[in-house]
Amino acid sequence: MSAPATKTGRWKRFIAIGVCAGVLLVGVAIALCYATRLSYIYCLSREKSWLAAKTEAELDGRMWAFYTKRAIAPSDSMWGKRYALKPDERMIQYLIFAKEPLDVVFDRESRVVAAFTSYE
Repeated sequence: MSAPATKTGRWKRFIAIGVCAGVLLVGVAIALCYATRLSYIYCLSREKSWLAAKTEAELDGRMWAFYTKRAIAPSDSMWGKRYALKPDERMIQYLIFAKEPLDVVFDRESRVVAAFTSYE
């Protein structure tokens, strides 16, 4: 026969179950962002912060995770296709959750010149 569980043991088990449930919930939310339009809601909630960034490094820091970035031509941008790049400017597309594009123009010093929320 085993000894009765102590209050401390019960609390440890309760905390462990809570932590596991929290991790599982976050994992499900991330999976839903990749699989559904929940990623659009995420982008809307982060948009103000992203658009306030003044440099590429600052924007990268505000992205947190779940994105890739690549250089594109303005013609490949949904909302920025009419933008005419000036000399020493480049357009970078951030793909959030592998599907929501944020197209940003940077100058030679990596300062933000324009941003196009193509995920809208």
